Amino acid sequence: MARNYWLFRNACCEQPKKTKLSFNEKREWEQLNIDIPNLEAEQKKLEEQMSSTDYTAVQKATERYNQISAELEEKYMRWEELSERA
Repeated sequence: MARNYWLFRNACCEQPKKTKLSFNEKREWEQLNIDIPNLEAEQKKLEEQMSSTDYTAVQKATERYNQISAELEEKYMRWEELSERA
């Protein structure tokens, strides 16, 4: 009975092995740690520009802000994926 328990436990409850990051993944993760704060800082500056009264400046800032938001979303997901394995 005890033997069956351990066989069952090992078969279904085994945690997946964490694989280490490859060299390129480490470099990518390090680059993400640099890129994400830079994009967040640029986004903050754009938020200030969007409070301007110049319509064209606000429009350009809004477009860039939306581009950064999409880029950040992708980078956050990739960073999370890599950091789980790091």
